[in-house]
Amino acid sequence: MGGTQSTRWPLAPPWYGLALGTGVLWLLHSFVTVNVRLGDTAPSFVAVVLAAVFAIVLNVQSQPYRMLGLMVPATLVMLIAAGVGGLVSGGVFAPGWARQLYAVGLACGTAAIPLRYVGQQLRRYTAPLIVAGVLLAAKHLASARLSIVDADGSPAAWLTWEAVGGSAALVVLALRSQVRGAVELMLEFVLLPLFYRVRSAGPGAKQLPHTGACIVIANHGSWPDPIFLCKVLSRPVTPIMTQRFFEVWYLKPLVKDIFRAIVVSEAAVKRELPEIDLAIAALDRGECVLIFPEGYLRRRDEQPLRLFGQGLWHILKARPQTPIVPCWLSGVWGSKFSYGGGPPGGAGKPMDWFRKITIHLGAASLLPAGTVDEAMRTRLTLMNLVVDVQRTSTEPPLPHWDTSTRHPE
Repeated sequence: MGGTQSTRWPLAPPWYGLALGTGVLWLLHSFVTVNVRLGDTAPSFVAVVLAAVFAIVLNVQSQPYRMLGLMVPATLVMLIAAGVGGLVSGGVFAPGWARQLYAVGLACGTAAIPLRYVGQQLRRYTAPLIVAGVLLAAKHLASARLSIVDADGSPAAWLTWEAVGGSAALVVLALRSQVRGAVELMLEFVLLPLFYRVRSAGPGAKQLPHTGACIVIANHGSWPDPIFLCKVLSRPVTPIMTQRFFEVWYLKPLVKDIFRAIVVSEAAVKRELPEIDLAIAALDRGECVLIFPEGYLRRRDEQPLRLFGQGLWHILKARPQTPIVPCWLSGVWGSKFSYGGGPPGGAGKPMDWFRKITIHLGAASLLPAGTVDEAMRTRLTLMNLVVDVQRTSTEPPLPHWDTSTRHPE
């Protein structure tokens, strides 16, 4: 199977978030203005209260980029409320239930504006921020000259079409750029809490580079390891995964189209390594690439860490100045989807309920100069980085490997 990578749902740059945020605030301004003119402040009050509640909930998780994922359901709710409400009322956005539902969508969208993420990218996106501010200011000034309420006391018909057209445009933009965030939010707040309690620890938890290329490496003890890491890392990652996940019909859309994983063949002998070129290309785009250098799930209790493969060495040889973030996943061995106690997902293995998973993260660092000149030295040095992080956990400490030897086993 070739090393392909989907571009159906590309990683969204921060300006997508700025565009979505500006659109939501534009429609929110019209919504509040018409309700004030009508003397019906209840929907606006609902929007403000719900926005505050949603914002608090969203800030419980530490991934500000993921907050934009709420834009997908928010804009869909807005479109349904504005469209159906307009049809029912003959083109005028007037029914109370429609405005209440629209308020819920606006609340979700307003709460999802990732101010922290924009702050991280502020220097790079000062100009778009200024443009957004000017547009909103012009909208506010223009609203004073527009007919908001008709002579019969009902909202002007153009408000419905603004709400419908604006919501439709935001739906397209959200589906184009924020599907991954929506899926990650669903995993974090709906699925993961039922089965796993995932937390992060270590100096790297708050020191992951916000921008620029980097490589995250970790031990591999269970199938859901990429999902666990995605939960605690503060930026989107591009994982490298074996082809078996691309061959399962219900996983393929998730790993290929949404998480944009790079597929790697499981063949013991490979004549070509297209995944290396894809990983290097991802780094050149400034992405964070997630690699499990062992290349296989852990098989034996007495061997927590296998010799790293040569793939990572090839990548670092081409891009030696790439920061490395070492990680250690504790609690995954012995889980339902590990080889501990039987094959992953075996019918005889109990389901994981509220299982504690701790992701230990080391600080990002560069390999010492000259390390990548030798493949084995590079592989053992990287293993020692992971071992250093493992020693911060409560598990029995693993030994360091002598980088002057040929083989660690």
